[in-house]
Amino acid sequence: MIKMKSFFLFGDQAELHNRIMGKNDFEKTTQLIKEEISKDHCIKIIIGISRYNFFKANEIVKFCFSLILKKQINDVGVLNSPFNIFPLKDLPSNFFLYLDSLKKITKKFCNNIEINLLDVELKSILEIIGLNAYLYPEREKDLARLLGIICENIFIGPQTIVVDPFHRCNVKCVHCFVHNPLIYHPEEFLDRKIHLSLFKEIINDAAALRVDEIILQGDGEPLMHPNFLDMISYARQKGIRVIFFTNGCFLNEKIAEEIINLGVTQIYCSLPAASEESYEKICISPQKKEWFYIIVKNMKSLVKLKNKFKKKFPVLTMTHVIHRLNFHELIKMAELDACIGADAVRFYLIRIDENNEHLKLEDNQIENIKIDLAIVDNILKKAGIEFIDNIRFQLSHYENSTGSWSKDIFLQEGCTIGWYFCLIPALGDISMCCHLRTVGYLDKNRFKEIWLSDYYRKKRYQAKFISDYQDVEFLNGMTLYNEHCEHCDNHQNLLKTIKNLKSYGLYKFFGNNVSLSKLSECEIGLKYF
Repeated sequence: MIKMKSFFLFGDQAELHNRIMGKNDFEKTTQLIKEEISKDHCIKIIIGISRYNFFKANEIVKFCFSLILKKQINDVGVLNSPFNIFPLKDLPSNFFLYLDSLKKITKKFCNNIEINLLDVELKSILEIIGLNAYLYPEREKDLARLLGIICENIFIGPQTIVVDPFHRCNVKCVHCFVHNPLIYHPEEFLDRKIHLSLFKEIINDAAALRVDEIILQGDGEPLMHPNFLDMISYARQKGIRVIFFTNGCFLNEKIAEEIINLGVTQIYCSLPAASEESYEKICISPQKKEWFYIIVKNMKSLVKLKNKFKKKFPVLTMTHVIHRLNFHELIKMAELDACIGADAVRFYLIRIDENNEHLKLEDNQIENIKIDLAIVDNILKKAGIEFIDNIRFQLSHYENSTGSWSKDIFLQEGCTIGWYFCLIPALGDISMCCHLRTVGYLDKNRFKEIWLSDYYRKKRYQAKFISDYQDVEFLNGMTLYNEHCEHCDNHQNLLKTIKNLKSYGLYKFFGNNVSLSKLSECEIGLKYF
């Protein structure tokens, strides 16, 4: 009887193989395979299929061919492209057909390669995704992102790309982390903008990646960009939803009508005051003292035009950053929002930094906010206005000493923002989140290349298990976890993702423990037959 040595491989690269194996033995295993082949010994490579590699099983097969046959086999269709998960409703059946095709190819070219499904939960994962995609076809893109989180891969673009169009702003809000009056910026920074040609390249890639929406928001007032309406128009032509944040000063009736006709989905108008007196203290402007009344007039005109044209969009969301200069005006803010005729309202606690620390709320002010919110809730309900309730979560997790509200959430649940969101500052770098964790540069690579890159994929994985990788650095030296995570603007996105994983029955697959068939630990590795 011929003694045959059998080796398990789970990837065509060390990182993937070792991730699934749970130990660093890729180099050792491949070296042993090469040595056995050089001695003309009989070997078998068992390709173990799991949730972390099923989508690139073809690449692993090709790698094994190169080890055993010492050549590449590229003229076979199924080997030339990774498994396509779409349409998701057919995911389970299509994958097993794909797997059968790969098995036939390996049998045809090399009997020394065997493909085994060793992840006992993969079938269940695919079936849950497929069933929900069949029942809720409108949720296909979100299901693809949830599958990506579980499988630690990217199958689709982000839900949201935030583009920072322009750094100029007409007011200096005291709570702003960019244009705070205490901060000085050189003219080069203030003139920094995304050029229309680069924006179009981003949108082209976003459309190809099936991105849901673009948000124009950043370090300045978007409506001050000379090509603002052109940007909206181009994104809408490509079928991408457009949302933008504004201080409302320049959203006059003429611009509002154009925006309505272009089909903008949502406008967030930041108004951190309910009176002219408060506005002048908070939003300092050497140009105009009457901005408060202009903003209110502009928002009323927008609502009036929507009603005139019988349009549902754009949804007007009034957003109020709350701190010690305006905490006493919550009720008046809600009354003003009702007077304007807003569709939704969002109150948000100030994000504290070294330049606005003097605005941090005191204990008694926090208590006053909690009391006033009940009245606010009632006002908005009577007016038929949606209350986007970020602030109650912030208040319930608020630490008075630091002003943080999300300190433990990411360390407990991990951060999944890398599957849903990215920020493109006006400089043209790509950040995984709001806090400038740089994963690529648009002067070197296109957006699509960066989004699908191995570097970005690794950062997503590390963020998923952020408690184990807190000090990992990004391209710009920013660490994965720092004080910004303690008052994260995207905490609601994480909470929504966790909620969705649970509602679909997928949360149990979210963690780090994976059952590889019924093989014992000693059996996964070198075996003898």
